[in-house]
Amino acid sequence: MFGGEEGDQLVYGMVDHTRSGFEAAIPVSGGFGQSPLGESIAAAGMDLKQASGNMALIIFSDGRETGKSSIEAAEALKKQYGDRLCIYAVVLGSSSRGKRC
Repeated sequence: MFGGEEGDQLVYGMVDHTRSGFEAAIPVSGGFGQSPLGESIAAAGMDLKQASGNMALIIFSDGRETGKSSIEAAEALKKQYGDRLCIYAVVLGSSSRGKRC
């Protein structure tokens, strides 16, 4: 899911993971503008409702968000899905604040 000016966009949905499918789905252009990470995480929670079994949410971010707290949104998802959900964060860029989040 990518957040941006036009809202959140799911790019790799509720499917069994394959390396080729994942690589094909993830845009390589780089910047998507400023997006509220917390809102994107909460929107991902809505997409996860249709999934069964174990799930992973992989977040690619510079950590410099606006809006709702990404930590609070991630905690809410973990509370909702428990051990079925693993959240992975991949930090992009060199923001020291982003690395702390």
